[in-house]
Amino acid sequence: MGNGSVSTTGSARDGGQFQPRRVIGYYAGWTRKTKNFTPLDIPADKLTHINYAFGLIDEDGRAILQNAEADIGNSDVVDGPDPGSLLGNFDQLRLLKEQHPHLQTMISMGGWTGSGHFSDAVATDVKRREFVASCIDLFLSRWPGVFDGIDIDWEYPVCCGLPENSYRPEDRRNCTLLFEELRRQLDDLGAATGQRYLLTAAIPAGREIPVTSFELPECGQILDWINVMTYDMTGSQRSGVTNFNAPFAESSADPSDPDWKHFSSVVGTIGSFVDEGVPHDKLVVGVPFYGRGFTGVPAANDGLYQPFTEMMSADYHTIKADYLPKFRRFRHPEADVPWLYDAESGTMLSYDDPESIGRKTDYVIAEGLGGVMLWELSGDDKESSLLTAISSRLRP
Repeated sequence: MGNGSVSTTGSARDGGQFQPRRVIGYYAGWTRKTKNFTPLDIPADKLTHINYAFGLIDEDGRAILQNAEADIGNSDVVDGPDPGSLLGNFDQLRLLKEQHPHLQTMISMGGWTGSGHFSDAVATDVKRREFVASCIDLFLSRWPGVFDGIDIDWEYPVCCGLPENSYRPEDRRNCTLLFEELRRQLDDLGAATGQRYLLTAAIPAGREIPVTSFELPECGQILDWINVMTYDMTGSQRSGVTNFNAPFAESSADPSDPDWKHFSSVVGTIGSFVDEGVPHDKLVVGVPFYGRGFTGVPAANDGLYQPFTEMMSADYHTIKADYLPKFRRFRHPEADVPWLYDAESGTMLSYDDPESIGRKTDYVIAEGLGGVMLWELSGDDKESSLLTAISSRLRP
């Protein structure tokens, strides 16, 4: 399909035979402490995969734990504890997999605040080999049975992550070479263990950063799939007005730059990736279990596309409990997502609900895409309303 677009209607490609469709949930390791949300609280029957956020990279280009006490229940990891003594989140992931044998788990490397050392760690062949070997040793070999693969969340090669991150123009190519080295060493490990290990990556929405930072056709060939981060697309920093966090499709009234806003939706982003040569079934659509909001917003147009003073965010369960009962709710007919506005406080909040996430999941089925990914599991309500909107369609 040309012109950066994908049809939003029609039946699933090849009769809907892309099975099993993936339902991938990121579990943020810190939510065990900050929200009392443990891996054993995850409704794993509604998922096919869990991505654990995050593994980090030290200044020497080696894989390290983000928080040893939370991850393994032991702050001393110089030599690593015996596998039998494993505690913490990793142990609970292993227990969860025993309870749900269909479930697979991935260690996700990097993240927004953890990508600072990627560029240096993969700058040469030798460094790439050593970095990949450290990932496999720490996360796959040291505690067998916890993880089934590696997810790379480099935000981002070449440009545009945190200003203190290391960058170089060669990052784009080096990222592809990293994926190739990961695949090679994972296959070597699999030859010894008899297991095929998964390799995936999280890549941002839009067109500018994905094309500038990643060799998308090559990524589509090497990776098992791509988790497309089709959220945080408001463009407020660029346009200076309130906007949607994760629109399904483009809004004709959006005052943002036309070339930019065309790709800043689920449909626009996926169309761009397809045009770059990524196979449909390698594309997993990301959905947010949180909303982005704005304060200091005037009442014109019910708070949409208006100037603001500050930004804020809230998990879906907080939105449902604290905002929905008090704010006015609206739904955009083109963007196909809801928003809330309260004139008294001047607050506008863009979020996804079961209806809008269900719409995006229906699109995944209709287009024969690779599944749905969510960030992150602790944001849902106690009834798992958002996750159920996905799993009821993809895991009936």
